[in-house]
Order: sequence, then structure tokens, then C-alpha cells
Amino acid sequence: MKLIKRDINDNLYSQWGEEAAIRELLKIVDLGPGFVRDKELTKILVEFGGSCGSDHSNFFRFMESGIKLIMIEGDRDRFRRLELTANGHPSLIAINEWVDDNKNSVSEILRRHGVSDYHITGVSIDIDGDDARIFENLGVEPSFVIIEHNPTLPIDGRYRNPKGKHVGNSLGELVAVANQRDMYPVCLTETNIIFLKNSYRTDVREIDIVHELSSLNLMRFGMGFDGTLVRFTTSGQDATAEFYHNGWANSFIVQPLPQVLRLPTSSRFLLNLRLLYSITITFLLRPFSFTRFLLRFLKIKHEQGALEHFDSDRVVHSNCDNN
Repeated sequence: MKLIKRDINDNLYSQWGEEAAIRELLKIVDLGPGFVRDKELTKILVEFGGSCGSDHSNFFRFMESGIKLIMIEGDRDRFRRLELTANGHPSLIAINEWVDDNKNSVSEILRRHGVSDYHITGVSIDIDGDDARIFENLGVEPSFVIIEHNPTLPIDGRYRNPKGKHVGNSLGELVAVANQRDMYPVCLTETNIIFLKNSYRTDVREIDIVHELSSLNLMRFGMGFDGTLVRFTTSGQDATAEFYHNGWANSFIVQPLPQVLRLPTSSRFLLNLRLLYSITITFLLRPFSFTRFLLRFLKIKHEQGALEHFDSDRVVHSNCDNN
């Protein structure tokens, strides 16, 4: 039984050595389940989130060797550059569409552009958001799927990206969707996981995701009892600081509370100072959201007060009636 491995040293365009794993999968899929070749099929790879072509693409390398690649890009500026790349590669088809889980599913987009979904071998999904939702509603049945996960989200819970946001999905959520699609995990990298059809289970080994995670030394976050935003690696290294770089957004993250306000205290003054600081900073950074929150809070309190007043009146009237 084969174990699929990535190789960071054999990498041209993908981020974390995924190309080596994909190469092995293409060989296996070419032979078919049980390693019995039924007939020659034209391989078609579909990728969205591969940007302008070669940058951070999981499939571009295999297109260069002659495999047909369809790259779907919604952003107009990126698509123009992708189109220029496609002009120099006859095996690359560039499509300017936004993929979603409804009328713009992968199957619908391919159908509108005259591409048969019967021969689709692999799909790569990397859109920093609704990956799980789109994985669930592909509309096609590829032999394998490579999809992005948010490595800061723990696997022992299911977190799905709120529709239209750019948070990402936990591994637990992606594994659950893969199970629904009769697929299982065969390779894991820092930001991607590869699922293969269940029909290949006798030929390709399923990975132990928890074990794989422990070897990747990924970053994790948590909230301390004192309000500290804790940052640490899966190997146990503490990386907590007052501020640090946010690799996703090219910006800096600061602690929610200054260090002096996180000190253990029973002082009423310091507790009130902490509350005042939180309210002030929240208002300065999110004035409209804070105002809406405050209005909702006051409305709820008002409704609760009116309900309590109504209940007390009812009790008084009930006592009067009994007398």
C-alpha cells in the first residue's frame, strides 16, 4: 500500500511541496482503482485560487508537461495576467468567473464553457474562505481534491468559514465534507490537505492527521485566563508577545489588553480601569459596530425591565383578586 508524501525540495510552483504528492496521485489515478487500467482517459485538472498561473499553483507544473489545466479566476486584474500566461501554453485554459456553491459551481462554469466534467482528474481549491462550502457543492466527481485549510484552527472541532468571509476552514470541517463525498485524507501540508476517492483505499494509505500535524510545528492561538492572547506551536514552543506579525494580512497584531491590565488583581479600581479601557478602544476602533451593539444591549435591558414590571404587576393583581 502506497504512502503519499510531499517533498519540499522538489517544488517549483506550489507552496509546501504538494507537487511531489500530486505526481504520485496522477500515476495512481491513471491506472485506476485497484491498479487496473480500463481505458485511456484524457486527464483534466481544474484549479481556482491559483492566481495568475505559476504563482502558488498546485497544478501549473503538470500543465507544462502536457496535462490539460483549466484555471478559473474571478479577479479581473489577475485574470488579465493569467490570460497572458495562457497565451503561451496551449494546454492551459483560462476562465474569468467567480466560483460559488450555487449557479457558479465548478460543474456549471465548465458546462457553460463547453468542458465535459467526466474526465476531471483533480481539483485544487484555494480561495481563502468558502473552500469547504464549494468543496461540498463542486458538482463534479474528481479522483482527488487538494484544498486549503487554516492551520491555526484546531482539528478537534468543526469550523466553517462564514459565507463570503475570509477566515478559512478547520481540518475537522474539511474532513467531514470529504467523508460526505466518499473521500479520505492521503497527504497534509502546512496549508493544504489532499483527499482521494474511497475506491483507492486498498492502494493508498490513509494518513493519521493528528500525527501529521505534530510533525509540521504549526501555530496555534488561545485566550489566557487573564486576557492574554496566547500564541504557541504544536511542538509546545511559546511564541506569545505583546505584538507580532500576522502572516496572512501583512500586518501586526497587538494584545487585546496591555500587559499592566492583565496582572491578577482584586482592586475595584483596576477592574473598572480595565473595563473602561476595553470600552474606549472598542469605540475608537469600531464606532459604528459599537454603537449598534450598545443600542441592542439597551433595547434588551429595556425589554427585560418591561417584562419584569409586567410580571410584578401581574403578581399584585393576582393577590388583589385572591383577597
